[in-house]
Amino acid sequence: MATPGTERRKVGSSTGTAGGSTKRASGVRGSRQAAAGAAGEPKYHERALLRGLQVLTAFTVERPEHDLGSLSAALDLSKATLVRLLDCLKFAGFVEVDPRSGTYRLGLRAFEVGSVYQQTATLDHIGRPVLSHLAEATGQSTNLAVLDRGQVVHVSVVPSPRPIRYEGYVGLREDAYCTGLGKVLLAALEADAVEAYLRQATFRSRTPNTITDSDALRRELAEVIRRGYALDDEEVSPGLRCVAAPIRTAAGTSVAALSASGPKAEFEGPNLQTLVEAVTSAAADLGARLGAASRPPTGRAL
Repeated sequence: MATPGTERRKVGSSTGTAGGSTKRASGVRGSRQAAAGAAGEPKYHERALLRGLQVLTAFTVERPEHDLGSLSAALDLSKATLVRLLDCLKFAGFVEVDPRSGTYRLGLRAFEVGSVYQQTATLDHIGRPVLSHLAEATGQSTNLAVLDRGQVVHVSVVPSPRPIRYEGYVGLREDAYCTGLGKVLLAALEADAVEAYLRQATFRSRTPNTITDSDALRRELAEVIRRGYALDDEEVSPGLRCVAAPIRTAAGTSVAALSASGPKAEFEGPNLQTLVEAVTSAAADLGARLGAASRPPTGRAL
């Protein structure tokens, strides 16, 4: 029979060994985590995002549909993990489920994201010659932009060849409600999307001409739809005017807008009509180069 002292030593020895093992195991995990961080391996939530993206890339032209089993085999992921990932992707519209077969395929949201990339990746390359020609023909600065989260983003800019000119730059963001480019792009949205924009928009008075309320913007967008182009009448900067027109896809959807900007005095009277014709013609030219339809779509005019 062991003495009390011996029991205490054994307990202490056992605890110390267990504690040492725990510390060593913790140290190994810590070393692995540190090494993973040093190697750039994503953290847990980032890994979950990457797995979701891997699910999307499993759908190809050769294999547009998958059932749970084929996805699990293709990605080497458990079905339980896949169900959670697919539920998230389905909720966001990136995958759809065939109710009869239970197979999965890419959803409309994936198509929309791919379409945005396809259009914007080629816009600058194909659009720059059109902008350059328009700038040379009109003597004004020319711009190409898309709509992103309620703002206009310039994807291509060609400055006027003259010393006094509007200065923009690629990547410039501007509020949509007070720019010609923005009004063209807003006018192309469905009515519910316009209302969603109006609910979150913050109207700031940039000049005495800036539109500062929802009703006035609704009227302005209706006018843009009616005439097929938009004007910025000193709404961003005093003395600066702009004419903008939509760039349409083959389906008739506006994916971008093109504009010419310059001094107010050169956007009045007969000059204004000449600029409108030049801008709308350049927009149709760029639409044709992008493979877009030259005819206006049915429904909303933009």
